[in-house]
Amino acid sequence: GLSASELDLLQACLAIAIEPALETVYGYLQRSPRRSYATGSLAARLFGYGHRSLWNPAGPLALWKLVICGETSVGEHSPLSVDPLVTDWLHGEWHIDSELVGLLDVVEPQTASESWPVAATARLIQRAVERGSAIRLVLAGPPASGRRTFAATVGARFGIQALSIDLSEVSDSNWPDIVVRGQRLAVMGGAALVWHGSQLHRPWPNTVVPVPIQFIACDVDQVVSPCHLVIDHRVELLAPTMDERRRLWKASIPDSAAWPAHEFENLIARYRLNIGDIVLVGRHAPASAGEAAAYARELTRQRLGELGRLLDCPFTWDDLVVSNRLREALEDFTFEARERVAFWESPNARRLFPRGTGLVALFSGPPGTGKTMAAQVIAADLELDLFRIDLAGVVSKYIGETAKHLD
Repeated sequence: GLSASELDLLQACLAIAIEPALETVYGYLQRSPRRSYATGSLAARLFGYGHRSLWNPAGPLALWKLVICGETSVGEHSPLSVDPLVTDWLHGEWHIDSELVGLLDVVEPQTASESWPVAATARLIQRAVERGSAIRLVLAGPPASGRRTFAATVGARFGIQALSIDLSEVSDSNWPDIVVRGQRLAVMGGAALVWHGSQLHRPWPNTVVPVPIQFIACDVDQVVSPCHLVIDHRVELLAPTMDERRRLWKASIPDSAAWPAHEFENLIARYRLNIGDIVLVGRHAPASAGEAAAYARELTRQRLGELGRLLDCPFTWDDLVVSNRLREALEDFTFEARERVAFWESPNARRLFPRGTGLVALFSGPPGTGKTMAAQVIAADLELDLFRIDLAGVVSKYIGETAKHLD
């Protein structure tokens, strides 16, 4: 989007970057060997614009950080130079900004999950691009649900690479600079951006025209600040079904075909992992369904942070001394917990009970009657982790923190 005069200024700065011997010429033209650099006024004279300056600190050369303005003494014209990364790019070499190192990753497309709306999302993008609009897809889903991989898979439909930038550790002062550098890198490389992290609520800079295709990977309830230069569309990525998890487990661990069928099916039903979690477990190359289950539990148990304490579950049904009626109630609860995964994946069940699929038991009684022990027995039988949550640690004096902890 540069004007003719801006292109001329860019070339005046680029020339001395390509041929350093021009420093002597530039100094001679500006009547001082100390001024051996490009300036806005020198470029204006060289390209026939008269005695004025072509440099505009609010123009696209400055906003896109193509040309860098240096410091000088009072009364002197500021030295201008092309960002070395831009010079390399014009020479056909594409490099990553040093400011983006540690924040940026290249995301590779994968075989799409059947529940992913890849084709529909690609059509949505195609229509927006044909209208000349920039589009930003807000991909909402739980952690490890494959949001960035989904973005890369959609981008592959257009022959472009997906670059993800983690904004979690970016300070407020560096935020506008990082966003612009990310946009510039995507323009240079013909890539799509995938923004993610915990700081997506900050106002998005509107100083540069955004790249045509961007994605934001966020949690379902995460707030994303709008940007009036793009069209936002929200896409929710659902957790994989049992059939999808079965295919993912087989693809991630080919040796699972030799595992006992009932153990493999128990792994699929018991641990409702997302795509990324299953892939991570597969990298450990577990030798059995039991090892895979142990990796799955280790992978997810850290997500409670300091709010929950993991309890050992050494007890079995034979250790629990209760009345027959209570024993039957606990066994019924355990049966429902075991079979509920397949039940709730039935379309009719979801239609008739749309409000939720949670299962809750309220154990009441005086201390020492076996409430915690009963929970330990059930958790051990279901091969699930059991956490003790202290409500005193959940409730906070800060507004909004209690709700966040409860979530």
